[in-house]
Amino acid sequence: MSITLAVNKNNDIYLGTRGNLVLAVDLQAVLQSAQQAVQTLLGELLYNTNRGMPNFQLIWNGTPNLPQYRVALQSLILTVPGVTEVISIDLSFSNNILSYSAIIATTFGTGTISNG
Repeated sequence: MSITLAVNKNNDIYLGTRGNLVLAVDLQAVLQSAQQAVQTLLGELLYNTNRGMPNFQLIWNGTPNLPQYRVALQSLILTVPGVTEVISIDLSFSNNILSYSAIIATTFGTGTISNG
């Protein structure tokens, strides 16, 4: 069983209809953890500056490197407990906007994460 605090579309924890913190369980918990891992920038974590997505190094350096970004995205998602496989990743870069969508297999089923 995988369990964590659920977050809303703004990535904030929230209270449910009964006034309690909402929990994400199993598939939802793993997908949410994968989404949060991808949203973490490389160097942002105080106690583990080697974790996170290298957005500045691969995308915002003047010459976006989408193949390397895809590899970094897949590698990071695979470090999330409960993720068994990254089935597919779709990337697009247009008008200085990077969009991704990843289909992920977990021990609880399959789901999708994206930034759009």
